[in-house]
Amino acid sequence: MAQPLHAKQPEKQERELVKAGTYPAYLYRIIYLGTQKKTFEGKETQQQKIWVDFELPTEVVEYEDKDTKEKKSFVRTLGAEYTLSLSEKGKLLPMIQGWIGRSLTQDELQGFDVFSLIGKGAFLTVVHTTAKNGTEYANIASVAPVMQGFTMPKSVNENVEIGKEEWEGQYFNDLPEFLQNKIKESNEWANKENFMTTHQNDNMDDSIPTIQLEDEEVNIDYIALTQNPNFKDDPQYQNEEARKRYLWEQGLRILRPYQ
Repeated sequence: MAQPLHAKQPEKQERELVKAGTYPAYLYRIIYLGTQKKTFEGKETQQQKIWVDFELPTEVVEYEDKDTKEKKSFVRTLGAEYTLSLSEKGKLLPMIQGWIGRSLTQDELQGFDVFSLIGKGAFLTVVHTTAKNGTEYANIASVAPVMQGFTMPKSVNENVEIGKEEWEGQYFNDLPEFLQNKIKESNEWANKENFMTTHQNDNMDDSIPTIQLEDEEVNIDYIALTQNPNFKDDPQYQNEEARKRYLWEQGLRILRPYQ
């Protein structure tokens, strides 16, 4: 008879939270998370999301490398998710205006480049909140301008912009797993995966023979032309190296060639 096979809850690992308080900080990284689905009260919405990371240069953690026994250190960081919208009901607009100390102009409200905030200093107020499961978190309560006369400590981390174009390579691989998974849940990632799967063996050659469907001539670009009749005039499409990415980003559908 087999011995009992018990399943157990994993042991909770103690996390050292950033203490509640106000800290000098730098916004050093913004990550575009793509268009995310959200269901609230039975209604599904889709919103573009970003993740904003601040470093706290005065909060240095020292540790010993387990393999080399070398003494190392890093600065604490704190991040938050925002909807990429300047709605008055959202969190992003009051965060930006509270930080820069003024209301955005009408021109800025029509299109504010959030990447322009990267590298700027701020005063970050951190509070602790407790989730329903009892887990305590350190969260960003407010972002304020640096006080006049205050000398900011030097920043440590590299300034990084991660748009959709950086969803490949080292920048993406260096992201925490939960942010990678968040990006993979986006509509854009799904479109990218579907596009690459469909076209991994295609050469996008316009000379590929056409097929007949109910006596109507259908080229491989038939659907794309209905989506954007002028897409072939775009310089990015005409550039063979940029063509696949352009089609994916524009959501244009190219059919597989039929033999």
